[in-house]
Amino acid sequence: AAVFVLALAALYWWPRSAGVEPIRIAATESSLTDTLADGSIFRLEQHSGITLNANFNRRERRLHLDGQAFFKVAPDTSRPFVVEVRDLLVQVVGTAFTVDNKSTPGQVVVTVEEGKVRVQWKTLDLLLQAGEQATYDQAKGSLRRTSPEQGSPLYKNRIFNFDATPLNAVVEQLGKAYGVHIFLKNKKLENCPLTARYNQLPL
Repeated sequence: AAVFVLALAALYWWPRSAGVEPIRIAATESSLTDTLADGSIFRLEQHSGITLNANFNRRERRLHLDGQAFFKVAPDTSRPFVVEVRDLLVQVVGTAFTVDNKSTPGQVVVTVEEGKVRVQWKTLDLLLQAGEQATYDQAKGSLRRTSPEQGSPLYKNRIFNFDATPLNAVVEQLGKAYGVHIFLKNKKLENCPLTARYNQLPL
């Protein structure tokens, strides 16, 4: 009787699991923005692609990335969102972040815009907050926190996190991000520290 029950269970589940293949999504000459089955939004840059695990959105939401992509992950504490890129694992529950495996050969840069992201490589484990960045160098075998530079996804998406930043540096970054020239008529303001967060606001 037990064998019969197991046989029935196998017949029930086999058609649902057999033949399931990973799903490949790729951008060609232009970027591609779309929504995954779990409600997460992603944007693939040119000549970048993701491959969804065959069991994506069941126990976990795991995918492999080639190139550069932005993710705005739908919160779901029961199914972690995991991005595999080179030797790294980038794991989140619900947040917005960018993974760049394209701009610099041999490097992977993870930039967090909202929430928290855990970046893992071998025994190293970094927890990144909003406005923070980590860089993995495959040749050096290193994973370290780095400061977002001009042109990083934070600036591209117009997300800024200033922490006692001199005002002259603030206006320089804003000017480059919005494509305008900002100058301080009162030079005494240049060294005034500003602590503030701006998230995709109009100029």
